[in-house]
Amino acid sequence: MKNRLRIAAGFAITAVLLWLAIRDVDFGQVGQIFAQARFWWIIPAVFCVSLGYLVRTRRWGSLLAPVKRVPFPTLFSSLILGFAANNVLPARVGELVRAHTVGTKADLSRSTAFSTIVVERVFDGLTLIAFMGLVLLLFPLRGELPEIRAVMVASAIIFLTVGFGLVVLLVNERLALQIARMVLRHLPARVATRADRLILNLLDGLKALRIRRHLAAIVALSVVVWSLEASGYYFVLEALDVPLSTDQQVLAALFLLVFVNLGIMIPSAPGYIGTFQLFAKIALSAFGVGAAMGFSVAILAHAIQYFLVTGAGLVVFIREHLALGAIVPATALEPRLGEPTGD
Repeated sequence: MKNRLRIAAGFAITAVLLWLAIRDVDFGQVGQIFAQARFWWIIPAVFCVSLGYLVRTRRWGSLLAPVKRVPFPTLFSSLILGFAANNVLPARVGELVRAHTVGTKADLSRSTAFSTIVVERVFDGLTLIAFMGLVLLLFPLRGELPEIRAVMVASAIIFLTVGFGLVVLLVNERLALQIARMVLRHLPARVATRADRLILNLLDGLKALRIRRHLAAIVALSVVVWSLEASGYYFVLEALDVPLSTDQQVLAALFLLVFVNLGIMIPSAPGYIGTFQLFAKIALSAFGVGAAMGFSVAILAHAIQYFLVTGAGLVVFIREHLALGAIVPATALEPRLGEPTGD
């Protein structure tokens, strides 16, 4: 019942956000924008996004290396299946699919695999916050929109707090566990037990961060991953001939990248429909881009991401003769705090 309510809430949120995204859009202008688009710019955009997922795979390998060296093809197929699952399945089960799939293929603890994905997400968030700081340093955004300020402040607090927690775990594991368990004592026993297990599992995912060369690789690869994705957004802006100077387009692509990826953390229907379009429009409005153009950019950028990842996931699914039950653990649609599936 809880799962059904969660899924229904996601679709309801999507409907509201999609309405907010389209309510002021002149679809006649959108049609004109696409009629005049320079679609050859999609080729470098697709190349950058595709290369980004290969670099993500390499980074995941660095996170897992101190625990077990997993072949690149195994990591890539697991990663792309996970991202594709988020596009087509409810309840954001992609991370569980990744952990379950790589655990099955590589004879690896699923909880350990899941913990490396948590660490990966923290690095993603911290990298995006750094990019956001760069944009704000170089370009004063228009209008000081309250939506932009709220998302930036909330995301900065979340990721900097989690990042600080990881640093404490690395520097003084015993102290960090004591502090965490003091906090967990105030939670219901069932939740506290699972949270405690998640923290212990997270320690396995932190092993790579204790090795200097692995940490350097993870930081560098995180920057490369998001720089490639930002490049994809830049080429979308070029394709639709967004009326900004080259310098402004670069900064707009960075801010679009940051704001969309922070915005899609909001629970929604599969594929981030609604959240992607609304937050892309808001991000570009800070650069003076109109609603029709902002919505057009959101549609094209989202389509590239969605169909590329979903298509690649489908190819892996068919090529490896998988069944849905082989990649989605039995508990995936009932996500729980702690170990995602049995080891």
